[in-house]
Amino acid sequence: MWLVVSFCNSIRGSSEYSKYGLSQLAVINLKCQRLFFIKIPRKIDPRGFTGLACSGEYIYTVTYTRDTPYLVRLKKQGLGVDLIRKAEPVRDPHSMICFGGRLYLVSSGTNSVEMFDPKNFDYLGRYYQHPGTTPTDDQVHINSIFLHRGQLWASAFGLIVDKNWSKASGGYLINMANGQKLYKIYHPHSVAVEGGDFYYCESWTSSVYKNGEVIKQIPEAYVRGLDVDKARLVVGISSGRRVSKSRGTMNVAGSLGSHSTFSGVLVVNRRNQVEDYWDLSKYFREIYDIRFVNDIVVDTKDNIVGEYELKSNKTIYKNFVASLLMDENEELRRRLDEVEREKAIMRSELETRAGEMPTLGQSRGRGLRLLLDKIKGWRLLI
Repeated sequence: MWLVVSFCNSIRGSSEYSKYGLSQLAVINLKCQRLFFIKIPRKIDPRGFTGLACSGEYIYTVTYTRDTPYLVRLKKQGLGVDLIRKAEPVRDPHSMICFGGRLYLVSSGTNSVEMFDPKNFDYLGRYYQHPGTTPTDDQVHINSIFLHRGQLWASAFGLIVDKNWSKASGGYLINMANGQKLYKIYHPHSVAVEGGDFYYCESWTSSVYKNGEVIKQIPEAYVRGLDVDKARLVVGISSGRRVSKSRGTMNVAGSLGSHSTFSGVLVVNRRNQVEDYWDLSKYFREIYDIRFVNDIVVDTKDNIVGEYELKSNKTIYKNFVASLLMDENEELRRRLDEVEREKAIMRSELETRAGEMPTLGQSRGRGLRLLLDKIKGWRLLI
């Protein structure tokens, strides 16, 4: 079994990319735990790749170039690129799926899903326009597309609030055939279906859900990229970013994984919950999509630009979580100290006033003494 991983929002001058010219598309051999970066023609000059789809002998992806994206097709046998074509009229491409002899691609910049022929990438027309939107700019941020019981669904953030995606907390899964909506999700991404169940990332809260219930939380990480089979759940972890790529606005501090400095792939054994974490931070900061794929054959290095051994490294992941817990404890101690100082000030003021009781009258004095006794008995409940 293999994983295909797409990386987005890459910076050309960063880390291993600048040293070795690595592409933003890779495969991982789960059995021997080796990472292979795939050679991509430089003429398309991508900032990264987003959606991934597999059908028959091919893997499909799309470049993350907002105004002029390219569809790319690779052969599983040897991982060579055999077809490239502009994905017009798509703007800001996200996820994709092959179904019924067509390739469906989410165009977030037009709030729509566009259709292509997977044989030659001919444009076949618009499949879906999100209700209440126009194809002018990103208004609901459709991103993931998936199949559930023979019908196509999508995930979306919902209507943008005050031109700031960080406030769009009413995301959902939507059936594109009948408009049915499920759940309330704070920035949904990467929906996968296994056994009729919905698995998805709630990126804002660093959580993975199954049918509306949290099954995994990765503190302060930006979770995006997910796949599941009967044996494993795989989740992509990305470094946080302070500026929204789709709007250019600042994200709220403490959200969107803004404290995370690592990126990688977390694989969870669904039978015994044993976890493996592969740190990919030195290669790229953001993962967009992950897919389980069978039948990949790397029989030649002609289409590979980098090969690396992966080692399960839980140290970075565990140390980061431990540091977050220490930060939270320190914050609680700070808040406790502040409350204790405020209580001391209030006690001092009340004791001073209690000393003046003879001039205030007995009834008012008794009331102040009762209040003082109550204040002295306060306890901070956390």
